[in-house]
Formats: sequence, C-alpha cells, structure tokens
Amino acid sequence: MDGGKGQEKLPVPEETPYLKPYHMRKVKKKEEDVWKPLWKFPREEQTTFEEIPYMPYPELKDLIETVKRECKTLDDLLYNIRVTRTRPYSRIAAIVFKSTNTSVEDACKGVGEKEVVDYVRKLKLCNLPKITVYRGSVEGSEILAGDWIALEYDLASWYGIVKRKNVSPSEIVWAGTYPREWYYIPSKLKGMSIQQFWRLVESAP
Repeated sequence: MDGGKGQEKLPVPEETPYLKPYHMRKVKKKEEDVWKPLWKFPREEQTTFEEIPYMPYPELKDLIETVKRECKTLDDLLYNIRVTRTRPYSRIAAIVFKSTNTSVEDACKGVGEKEVVDYVRKLKLCNLPKITVYRGSVEGSEILAGDWIALEYDLASWYGIVKRKNVSPSEIVWAGTYPREWYYIPSKLKGMSIQQFWRLVESAP
C-alpha cells in the first residue's frame, strides 16, 4: 500500500491506548478548519487539536527518524522490512507483526505453544516481577524496543558482546521460531499496526 500524500488515509481503530499523545494545545476553531487527527483518542469527549506530537513514545524515536529519512512511502517501509532487514527494520517488524505472540507471562499461565510453555517453566521464570533478558551483538549495543533477545546468557553470547536488561514478563514475546528466541516489546507498543507506525512517521517533522 502506498503511503504517499495522494493516497487515501486508512482509518485507525478508535481504541488505541498506546497512541495516547501528550503536550497538545487546544484551539477554538471550527473542526472543518483544523487538520483532523489520523486517529481518535480513548476519551469520553473527542477534542480537536491544532497539532499532534509525532513522538508520544521515546522508544520509537530512533526508528521513526530512520524511516523518515530512508522511506518515502509505506511500500518503501514494507520493502525494507521484508528485504533489507537491517536492525532498525527487524525491530519494526517485531513490534508491528509479532507483538501479540505468546509472552512469558502467557506461558507461565499455560497459554501458548506447548514447547514454549515447557521451556519457560524449565527456566523457572514464573512468578517473577522482572526477568533478565540478554542480547549479544558485535557492537555490544543496548537492548532496544523490538530487539531479538534470549532468556539465557549462553545463547546470547554466541552472537557477541552481551547486554542485559530487566523487563516485565509481559514484554518478553516469543519470536515464533523456536522456544529460545524472543523479542523485547514494551507493553505500550504491543498491538501497534504497520499503518499506525507509518502515521507516526508521516506526522514527524
């Protein structure tokens, strides 16, 4: 789908709690005279705003800046996700396509694929408020939203310098490959669609 200016905007579901913006200025203008938001906000009364900040979530800042610089359309973004597959785009893919997969929290409740549930229970990760996750890379870069992670230090060390992060069990999402591969996806980003991510890119300065 083309994300260019000449194309029709796709509607975004009304219930989108992870797109709750902030720092907005109300204006006293007729609704038809004001640029309309590309999504509605989960409030009892809808308000028309003069501007919508492009960065409601700092976790996406570097991804949005990269896509804004390298992609002119939604099709460009999809191409880079499917073909280029460098780290920024693999992170975006995890957030918009994998975030509803089985989480560690789900697995601890017995929800999800049997091999995943068995693996999580084998590591004795249930009933922990925070879990340490690991990511190995040549650069030794910090763990960011959408990154591939491991629940075992030894596995992460195969890939290079290991970084670790303590996160909520609900933010550790199975990659859908085999039980030892996971993604780190902050809870407030879970459920975001590719169209909603592209809206943020379009509204970025």
